[in-house]
Amino acid sequence: MPELSVLADIDTNPMVKRFAAPQPVREVSLVVHHGFVRLPLLHTLREIILARLPERLRVGQAGQKIRWK
Repeated sequence: MPELSVLADIDTNPMVKRFAAPQPVREVSLVVHHGFVRLPLLHTLREIILARLPERLRVGQAGQKIRWK
């Protein structure tokens, strides 16, 4: 179960347990066509998503642009 779905219970509910190392991870990507012209919209959406994540989940938030063939 994703950690975001149990944030309120993660430290208090004995039924919620962490995985042993290595813990699984989830990556969220914003994928658009290379000609997408609304870059400020993407930057704003990225900032909104990051602002709502707990600090401990903000791993690797630098972002990376990947050109798909």
